[in-house]
Amino acid sequence: MRGRGGNVAAVAAVAAVSVLAPALGLGVESCTDDHSQWCVNDDHVSTKTMQTIDGLGEAADAEKSQRNSIIDFVDPKLLDESNLDMIRSSLRSGKLVVINDAFTIEFAEHVYSIISREDQLNYTREQYYVANNHMASTNLNKTDGGEEDLARDIIKANLATGAGSGLNRVGRNYPGHNLIEGKIPNHVPEIDDLYDMFLSKRTKEFLTSISTRSCMGESAQIHFVRQTVGDYSNQHNGFSDDRSTSFLWNLSKEWEPQWGGCFFWGPSKTMDYLCPRFNTLVLFVPTMSSTHLVTPITKAAAVNRYVLTAKYAAPRTIDKPLDDKEDYIKLSAMMAEELVNGMWPDFAEDRELQQSLRENYLFPTDGSVLISEYGEDDDSEDDEGVASDDMDELRLQITEDTSLLDVLDPKILEDEDLLDEIRWNMWNGNLVKLQDAFKPEFANLIKAAMDRDDLDWDKIGTRASTRAGVTGYVSQKNLLQRPPSDLGDALEVFKHPKSKRFMETISGRDCSDTEAFAPIWVKPGEYSSPHSDYVRRRSVAVVWHLTEQPWDPSFGGAFTWLRDKSSRDSYHHADFNTLYLFNPNPSTIHHVTPVTFWSEGKRLGVLGWYLTDSKQLTDDEIDDLIADDDNLKRLSHAQAKWLVNDMETDGISDPDRVQKLAELRSTAINELLEPVNDSIFRL
Repeated sequence: MRGRGGNVAAVAAVAAVSVLAPALGLGVESCTDDHSQWCVNDDHVSTKTMQTIDGLGEAADAEKSQRNSIIDFVDPKLLDESNLDMIRSSLRSGKLVVINDAFTIEFAEHVYSIISREDQLNYTREQYYVANNHMASTNLNKTDGGEEDLARDIIKANLATGAGSGLNRVGRNYPGHNLIEGKIPNHVPEIDDLYDMFLSKRTKEFLTSISTRSCMGESAQIHFVRQTVGDYSNQHNGFSDDRSTSFLWNLSKEWEPQWGGCFFWGPSKTMDYLCPRFNTLVLFVPTMSSTHLVTPITKAAAVNRYVLTAKYAAPRTIDKPLDDKEDYIKLSAMMAEELVNGMWPDFAEDRELQQSLRENYLFPTDGSVLISEYGEDDDSEDDEGVASDDMDELRLQITEDTSLLDVLDPKILEDEDLLDEIRWNMWNGNLVKLQDAFKPEFANLIKAAMDRDDLDWDKIGTRASTRAGVTGYVSQKNLLQRPPSDLGDALEVFKHPKSKRFMETISGRDCSDTEAFAPIWVKPGEYSSPHSDYVRRRSVAVVWHLTEQPWDPSFGGAFTWLRDKSSRDSYHHADFNTLYLFNPNPSTIHHVTPVTFWSEGKRLGVLGWYLTDSKQLTDDEIDDLIADDDNLKRLSHAQAKWLVNDMETDGISDPDRVQKLAELRSTAINELLEPVNDSIFRL
């Protein structure tokens, strides 16, 4: 994108550098080496080429476009070769790189002064969404008819027939990827000058030198983005077409974590929110696993969220060798697709490489989710609308002796191979997804009882550090805490002693107690940001979807499992009679995407947890942990805290046992209480 008009931004940039030059040892006029990739003087990058004189015409403007670069304004620490090496190795291994105070403060303040002029820049706020059959965006500034007119337009488009362009392409446009953001719709000279600098040849050369992919492609995209109350971006990976490197420069000021708007990195093994911080740069190389999102901005936000987003492009070349799987990250999505499809002569006959790329890079097999599709053989649509006259008969089947063993689909309970798979996956912290999990008559009974108009729903909101000290967490939903007696009695099946014992057999954890098992309704605008459920005495998490179908993915409200290797597959859209189970641990991170204003129907479900009976461990349980520390997977968060902080060892005379307990405590700290998030490199 070319700038138009004067050179205001360039002149201001020169002024900023002039202030910095003495402190950084920069010689504005002294560098004369034009043969190197970028000009270096006394171990610092020269700012000679940033000097622009008004009136020199197109030639000077073209020279400025080629020579101006972000390296003239980055903080000197970023140019330290040891730091550059760490950035290179982190990007090559698929990590997120976070650089605080990335640019000189004068330059960051100067850019902020330009992009925060709301009255002059006329940001256009748009809702982007992906439905089952198409992708689209709508201008939210058009409010003549309010949200009702916009909703009608979107629903009409969603009902259109035919597949949407690009919906089946690798890594892009998967149903449920909704976002709201504001962009500058027109050319603004000062903004265009900044774009020129970020897209200059020297900038691309510098980024190529630290990224694992070339950034020299011509189809780079760059925008200043403004997000305000209600804006968000659902998880996606940015792995599409020829994208090489993603560059996000945060320019938000005085941001409070409870306002939301936090960047979350899907591969994180911990609850690590990156809430807006002025002058922080985020870099990553897009792959199928580079899942990330921005949490919704809450109504409490007093300022706007500003970010420069640049998506650099790779040229159509393949950088050999591709001998190891670690080399695959060199390939953009486009190059990988073309190579797999035999479009590159040098690799056309390499079937082994093509198969490996397909299985390990483009469509990686995920082991963090077990999906069972058992269900009744008869037509489920006939069962879903049980007549009200039949409800009394169905209610009579629910007694105080009814447990999960009576209402789960018998095919699940009779399949020992499936039960073994469930046990293994829950023990290892994976998600278990059971479609058509309950007998249809039981699912319909609960759904009908929840869908009445006379129920007293309580709006529940949880914010910021209230959940196990996690700053940035926000949850909004409606809970039926005082259900009518018939519904309450029916949900007691989850709390029956036989139900608890069954959960213990498939989870490997103590399930002596319960929490909640209450109906939930996630209304338009509501959501739950990433969390693990690894709090207090929780041992098994239970989420049961009871949403009337059809429910278009663009309606939001998806249960998303962020450990999935593919952003596309991490979405589990609101469904009817689908049960989710997992043993909470620090990495069982999941969230519920915002329900959109055009959604039709109710996003209903049941939410509950099984709990350990006590936070304190018995001597026999401690002996089991010493014998095999894999048994630490049995512990709730409360038990892990007791083991590390409260277990008494002063009276133990056996030095060998004292040593083993110390080692056990250390393992519990590293794996359960303070695990290291090695998916993010911070500078």
